[in-house]
Amino acid sequence: PLLLVSLLCSSGLLSAQDESGNITIQDEKDEYRFVKGDRTNPVWIRQDMNTVYYCNSYRTNLTVAEFYSDKVQINDVDIRVNGDKVRGFTPRDEYYSVDGIFFSDSRVNYFTLPLEKKGTTSTVRYQKTYLDPRYFTNIFFQEPYAIDKKTVTLVIPSWMKAEIKEYNFKGFSINFFFNDTGAAEIYTYTL
Repeated sequence: PLLLVSLLCSSGLLSAQDESGNITIQDEKDEYRFVKGDRTNPVWIRQDMNTVYYCNSYRTNLTVAEFYSDKVQINDVDIRVNGDKVRGFTPRDEYYSVDGIFFSDSRVNYFTLPLEKKGTTSTVRYQKTYLDPRYFTNIFFQEPYAIDKKTVTLVIPSWMKAEIKEYNFKGFSINFFFNDTGAAEIYTYTL
């Protein structure tokens, strides 16, 4: 199978959209691993996303949301505040709608992340599986908050052919590292 994956940067999208400047993403690691699927969809993509949020000045609650569908599953969600697991944590899960109107079969998994005081760090980890590679076409570097560091890793096994296209990288300090282990090609982009 051949898959085309686009990596996208945009100057307007990478700038902090949080006007208060109270929240910073200290570190985000986003790994995509191509694995063998089932008879219907022979290739799955496993995503492991780990984001560390930092509170710069005053207490706030941050809504974290992750979208998915019947072709994309959320396997696990974990949050920690200052390294400790949050008690009573239960993410909400429902169909995505605006003003009570459903636009598609998209679903959203969301929760409120407490940033209790200046210096608080909260870590969010999502594990997702794309059951059909046709729904995995773009990877974006932008986030709604200022980013100190973001790493995107693609692990493509030797039995898979994938073409990676980089768009709008000019003007950004993005380091690229390639490693061919024989069993897999590993592409790592660090912003």
